[in-house]
Amino acid sequence: MANVPYRAGKWFVQRSKTARRAVPLMWAFAVAEALAATRRHFSGVDPHVGRRVVALARKSKGRPSNLTAREKQELRRLVGQMDLWQLSKELAAVASPVGMPGRRSKRS
Repeated sequence: MANVPYRAGKWFVQRSKTARRAVPLMWAFAVAEALAATRRHFSGVDPHVGRRVVALARKSKGRPSNLTAREKQELRRLVGQMDLWQLSKELAAVASPVGMPGRRSKRS
């Protein structure tokens, strides 16, 4: 870099500062897109099912032993209705830097 003028070196440093600022912004966009995908997914879930799952999760306080056997069985059934596998595929598509197999973008 001895042959590079001072101004060019300053330009490279300024560019790297800009790049460092852009990375957190890209993460913010990725998180926002993941939140939007999650909201879209759960907007299609029956509101009664969603409220009941939240009530059971709160009652359990993260410990399955806080639920009765019948409540555990109900929670499994309700979570099964939520199609979390589809949500995981949508979130993987958001988080993946490469395209997901079987998903082609629509060309205009």
